[in-house]
Amino acid sequence: RADFDLHVVDDSAGRGYCYARSTGGVYLLVATDTDTAGDLLWSSLAQAAGVPDTRVVYATAEQEWAVDVALAARLEMHGFGYLAYRGMTPAMPYLPSAHFM
Repeated sequence: RADFDLHVVDDSAGRGYCYARSTGGVYLLVATDTDTAGDLLWSSLAQAAGVPDTRVVYATAEQEWAVDVALAARLEMHGFGYLAYRGMTPAMPYLPSAHFM
């Protein structure tokens, strides 16, 4: 879709992809390791440079790597909503889209 840009990493260090919103922020991010996930998140945030209201959403305590990147990018952090993993191990590293919850 024109609303999203696809960022892909596929190398010996790791694999992953991220759909970045053209309006700033991440729609969905999945990677094999936290370093690759962090690189993808930085890539999507760099694309959104100067876009007001850029967000990293649905980060939980298991996605500490995403919180670290968001804070380093000087984004504000807010807690809202509830994400439950009833009987499931939280997926890592992963930033979900509301459509996939």
